[in-house]
Amino acid sequence: MTDNDISTSTDSSEPDQLRLAVGRAEEEIGIQIRQQRLKRRVRLEAAARDLKLSVVTLERIEQGELDQLAPIYRRGYVRNYAQYLGLDPEPLLALIEGVEPAALQPVMPGRKRPPKFDRILKFSTYLIVTTLIIPPLVLIYIQGGSRFIEREPVISEQVAAESTGTSEQRIADRVARALSLDDAPDQGETDQTNESATVAASALPLASIRPLRDPAAALTKPDAAAASVESEPEPAGSVLVIEVLEDSWLEVYAGDGQRLEYDLLRSGDRRRFEADPPFRLLLGRASAIALELDGKPVEFDGQDRADVASFDLLADGGIRR
Repeated sequence: MTDNDISTSTDSSEPDQLRLAVGRAEEEIGIQIRQQRLKRRVRLEAAARDLKLSVVTLERIEQGELDQLAPIYRRGYVRNYAQYLGLDPEPLLALIEGVEPAALQPVMPGRKRPPKFDRILKFSTYLIVTTLIIPPLVLIYIQGGSRFIEREPVISEQVAAESTGTSEQRIADRVARALSLDDAPDQGETDQTNESATVAASALPLASIRPLRDPAAALTKPDAAAASVESEPEPAGSVLVIEVLEDSWLEVYAGDGQRLEYDLLRSGDRRRFEADPPFRLLLGRASAIALELDGKPVEFDGQDRADVASFDLLADGGIRR
């Protein structure tokens, strides 16, 4: 399609809009811009794409409908469009300055007073609800309070009567108890005697309550103990003496497998055991322990080292690993 075809199609499609009467400034601006666009053979869609505006915005400018555009953007649209088409924008902007902006429209509708009937109906509703709810509540509160007030004196009178009856009953019981004591002095003396006897028995020392032992049995028991001591044979076996020079632990077993010692000993401790040899010894610190068997010192390997030593001590003082 050639430029002549574009101009012919445009002139034929919009013949009426080219004959717009110049009566307003907006229409004058639109006619000049439109004639310049047709003169330069620029399509409306291409101009909108280059200016990054919508086709509707450019059409409103050419049709003189500037009042449909936002006032804050109106001058900028006309300036950019005129410069794009090669026109001087100042004369066109001077025509815009004479245009009065449209009156601002309220965004939110004003508050309307409700009709008089509606106000009367609302007031009547509040009045009826208040009349039906508040008086019953007040009546219930008053009646409940009066019941509580009336109940307190009744309760206090009952308590006073019960306390009076109880105190009178106690006095009567004391009088009757006193008269019965006067009529039966023997019974009172018996109770007093029993009570004093009980007190006296509890006050006795424990040794006096225990039964005395038979003197003959007491004399014969020491003789029996002495005879038993004399009859016991002297212990057979060896005497092992362990002296701890520094802190160490040890474990000692007799010849029959009985464990004689298993403990941590402090420096200066001394242990003496009488049992049948051989003794099984386990020393935690060999250099810190001195041994004697039947009064004779015992020397063993490792005695000069602070190591664990384990050996058997025979009856003759020999060592067996």
